[in-house]
Amino acid sequence: MVLDCVYCETCWLFADRNYGHFKNNWISGICDWHHIYHKISIHEVSQQHVNATLLRSYWCKNETIDKHIEEQLLNETKFWRDVLSRIIKIILFLTARNTGLRGNEGSKRKNGLITEGNFIRTVKLMADFDPVLCKLLNDEKLKIKYLSWKIQNEVIDVLASEIRSILTSEVRNSNFFSIIADSTQDITKLDQLSLISRYILINYKKKVLK
Repeated sequence: MVLDCVYCETCWLFADRNYGHFKNNWISGICDWHHIYHKISIHEVSQQHVNATLLRSYWCKNETIDKHIEEQLLNETKFWRDVLSRIIKIILFLTARNTGLRGNEGSKRKNGLITEGNFIRTVKLMADFDPVLCKLLNDEKLKIKYLSWKIQNEVIDVLASEIRSILTSEVRNSNFFSIIADSTQDITKLDQLSLISRYILINYKKKVLK
């Protein structure tokens, strides 16, 4: 397990195990949080760490495997960031117009075709013009797609939480606000409570009301 500990990546990869004063503590992990700053300060100037840093810099300058792995990780990170950005934009586009993301998704029609919800259909439509989504759908090496209903619901929850945070912050900073509560029964005879908040924000720089 590598949890709840601090490691020195440079020493872990490049430290000379045959060094006479070799210490394994920064490779096995340090968990002394009360004295961590002091321990880091000592380790940074230790001969073991200095030698490992010099060796690592030599490898990086010569474009060895360390640099190639780092470039690969950066490219993968950028790709998945682009994927999530597009997924969020699609969900915002559909939900802003009260359009359902899914219906009877996964069920078969009479003609044998599997039904697709608005979300999946929109992703496939954009994939015809967008290389990122095209790679996501067509690359067989990518087992994870981030297109499941669980991911959709998680994104909606995150967006809803962020919107609530923005609205509550604006209400706290407003000069005046009011809250209106009302309830009504739905078709199953259950009361549905609605809360409406009205508030005023004054932008003194632009001299406008929001």
